[in-house]
Amino acid sequence: METMHGGEHTNPTDRRLIGRIGLWVAVFAVLAFLPALACDFVNFDDNQNFHLNHALDYPLSRKLAWAWMTRLVHVYQPLAWMLIIAEHAIWALKPMGYHAVSLLLHGAVATALFAPHNGFAQAGDAPGHGTGRTLRGDRRRYGDDPFLRSSLEGRGCRLVVGSTLSPQHPVHDRGRVGLSEG
Repeated sequence: METMHGGEHTNPTDRRLIGRIGLWVAVFAVLAFLPALACDFVNFDDNQNFHLNHALDYPLSRKLAWAWMTRLVHVYQPLAWMLIIAEHAIWALKPMGYHAVSLLLHGAVATALFAPHNGFAQAGDAPGHGTGRTLRGDRRRYGDDPFLRSSLEGRGCRLVVGSTLSPQHPVHDRGRVGLSEG
């Protein structure tokens, strides 16, 4: 059974393939930083955020209020503090748990960023842009020009490679190895 997507039919087999590619994007994003699981807390701000932070020992209601009011290390990050409070309840001061959660979130974000890339590859960012046509629709408009067709069909491959390699960039390592972003 085919479904409509952007004015074109999407085959269920295509959706399963896209889902598998998205899963592999997450796997590669996590594998690149897997050694972080063996790391300890870092000497940047984790001492102040975890070891010296007595708010993590408050009762839950007081912790949550603190998370929304604090500017510890001069950063307002209530959602991050709420995540740290939940993690602290599970892992206490064992860094491997915090690193594992960071890795899982990194993989999820990499997959979430792959989804729009896939949409761009299907909708097209060259001929036919804004028309809702896929590459097949572009082929009807532009004929069987082999150079144009290979350029349009290769775009999806370039987007998959880009969305797979981007999470590996060294700029992303502090969030995986360091426990806090404060």
